[in-house]
Amino acid sequence: MIDIRILLEILLALLGIYFSWYFYRKGKADAYQHLRGQYQRELVNPAKRTVEEIKHKVTVHESVDKKKLEELLSRARDWNSHIIEAVLSDLFTPVNLWNEYLRRAEKIIDEKLTELGLDSYQLNDTLGEEIDRVHGEIHTVRDFLYDIGLYMTGDPGVGGWLTGICIIFKRSGTFASLGAPAGSGQGGRMVQIDGQWIVIARHVEDRAKLFFETVKQEIKGSLLETLGKDLLEACESSLAKIEDVGT
Repeated sequence: MIDIRILLEILLALLGIYFSWYFYRKGKADAYQHLRGQYQRELVNPAKRTVEEIKHKVTVHESVDKKKLEELLSRARDWNSHIIEAVLSDLFTPVNLWNEYLRRAEKIIDEKLTELGLDSYQLNDTLGEEIDRVHGEIHTVRDFLYDIGLYMTGDPGVGGWLTGICIIFKRSGTFASLGAPAGSGQGGRMVQIDGQWIVIARHVEDRAKLFFETVKQEIKGSLLETLGKDLLEACESSLAKIEDVGT
């Protein structure tokens, strides 16, 4: 007959082995979950946010800051995450093309503004003039005239843009007069220049529309729209691959 003490010793030994195995597996699982969570926080989630930001930049026709992509690419290498590294690397070419054609679009605007007769110093001073201030944020002539998205999808009658081009007209002496002072009994669009409200003359507004349409056609004649679509498609593909890695 087996001694009860020996039996207890065997049972205790077995329990010890079981608990050692249990806590080893639990510790291993906890360590994995911790590492997985860290991976999500430090790489997967930032990668998704950055790609979403790129999509937003395309929809509003703004340039993409490549520094974030470069930082994430370095982080992906640190994590030895080859899939995310490849996904981010694939975005560089469409991002570079997008940024390049946005710069070309701005050069088109530069050329058309220069044709109005302001030298570079006068033009730079004029572009820096304040048009409005919303919640403390200053909007200048440059902010409105270089809004690429406005030329792609907008209307030359937008208040800020129309004010901006009229300020350029006034500084360059394009017209002897932009129109009649407000309150003179004449109807039409009004803009405020140098603290005075002016009813824009029809021929001035027509010239503004011509400027807008000329810039719009030249920008649309470039590859900007196509490159934007290509970049959005690349972003969607990247997000799908990042989601697969993160699950």
